[in-house]
Amino acid sequence: MQNRTVIHTVRPQIADGRFSIKRIVGEAVNVSATIFGDGHDSIRAALLFKHDKAKNWNEIPLEDHSNDYWTATFTVDRQGFYEYKIEAWVDHLLNWYLGFKKKQADGQEMRVELEIGIEHLEGAAKTYAKTKGKPLADMAKKLKKEDYDDAVRTVLSGAFASLVSEYNYKQFVTTYDDNLLVWCGRKRELFSSWYEIFPRSASPDPSRPGTFKDVERLLPRVREMGFNVLYFPPIHPIGKKNRKGRNNATDAKPGEPGSPWAIGSDEGGHKDILSDLGTLEDYQQLLNKARDEYGMDIALDLAFQCAPDHPYR
Repeated sequence: MQNRTVIHTVRPQIADGRFSIKRIVGEAVNVSATIFGDGHDSIRAALLFKHDKAKNWNEIPLEDHSNDYWTATFTVDRQGFYEYKIEAWVDHLLNWYLGFKKKQADGQEMRVELEIGIEHLEGAAKTYAKTKGKPLADMAKKLKKEDYDDAVRTVLSGAFASLVSEYNYKQFVTTYDDNLLVWCGRKRELFSSWYEIFPRSASPDPSRPGTFKDVERLLPRVREMGFNVLYFPPIHPIGKKNRKGRNNATDAKPGEPGSPWAIGSDEGGHKDILSDLGTLEDYQQLLNKARDEYGMDIALDLAFQCAPDHPYR
């Protein structure tokens, strides 16, 4: 909803938030936007962000540069999706405070201005939890008790300036939250070296197909060559109907395994493992050994196509 402030040209984002931007753990997300109000009143803006598993939003102020350009930065510190959005509003307490200083410097009578300021302090205090907003409420009470000259000195003090700087008086907030997401991945997602291997080709014995256990035997060699990701084609059951033969022949001879990308048969589909390669436990053991002993990951081709005899068809 647009109120008295307008937010647009928010960066970074991809296709108006249709896709998430990407970072790795520890990287910064530098956010910028064009933000302005419908007059000369003072406005404020904040960047809110959180991990999608977190309940509460983190909030940091955006810095106002020239020509309605605002910026803020947050850091992603764990894997997963982060959400972020921008809020902007006319801050009546800040606007009053800046006006107060100008009018007082001009020698104007400030009694009415003090009454207005007290109302803004009390209103701002109500936008916070009672304990959090207590300094604002206490300041309003202090101004009520002081005589005119002391109250003016209080408003012009450094303590009052700090109070106005620390507390926002949020009313009629404009929010820009068009599903802005950040995917935070591991450092290896930024750069890694991949080695493709067909598990069924890893057998030391030409008379039988390779298995996950055979791939385990090759891990030291692959790691020694400098690779840190082992890339597998699909490891699911292979279709038997219209199966391709050797060297992409359109007819398979008896015993030819077919293409691993022709997924699905009476043995199972995308949730199953080709029995010739091993069991799910064998695959998990391979993942653990690659990671724990050699610092390697296994990347499995995500293929959605189905063979004609896929059980889901």
